[in-house]
Amino acid sequence: MSIAATAANSGTLVAPERLSEQHMVDCATASPYNNYGCGGGWIYKYADFLREVGAYHYSDYRAYTATDGVCNPDPSAIKAGKIATSGWINNNVGEIIT
Repeated sequence: MSIAATAANSGTLVAPERLSEQHMVDCATASPYNNYGCGGGWIYKYADFLREVGAYHYSDYRAYTATDGVCNPDPSAIKAGKIATSGWINNNVGEIIT
């Protein structure tokens, strides 16, 4: 999963950070997120998970397996961070970047 971030102080588009897909599949299933791992879920609930819990960089959690697993992050791994806010944007890049 890539998330494009906007720098808060400059308003410029920065490179996407690749986050661990498997971390979200394994860990965003319990309440209050209630997603279904490989069975699907709601993107806004994953955004809530990333805002409240945080995410691991794709190389710091086990590789994506396309199967549901047990939420078991390595305690020595450093989280990539948390997102500050989320929302819907127009998918027309010409309208996003001015």
